[in-house]
Amino acid sequence: MSREGRYKDANLSRHEADVKNLILAGLKRALLHGHKVEVIKSLKANGENCQVSWCEELEAWIVASKNVSVVVRDFSDLERYPAKNIRYSFAALMAECWLNMLQTFSVKELNALKSDMQGTTWIGEYIGNV
Repeated sequence: MSREGRYKDANLSRHEADVKNLILAGLKRALLHGHKVEVIKSLKANGENCQVSWCEELEAWIVASKNVSVVVRDFSDLERYPAKNIRYSFAALMAECWLNMLQTFSVKELNALKSDMQGTTWIGEYIGNV
């Protein structure tokens, strides 16, 4: 989101406006109704829950954010989860990040990772793009 988009909704794409409203709707409603709002600054990088699994039967990665999952074999599968569909936006972004990371693995390393992950779900905190 651009600096201007933080303050002027007219500068946002439809998707950016949806994300901004999803995140800030409660705060905006409280302010518009004259309520006091407490702001707390934290040094922790706030992240998003991320879960990743390898499914041998599908030969695909299952990447999830909270209760929304996407199934991807490669970057072309991300096209099934368009950015304008806010429901899949975080899971698809995490899947893209995961696929980017996997590109740095050798074939041997990737096969070992798939073997280690088969039948398990790895859980982490997504805090930005790689």
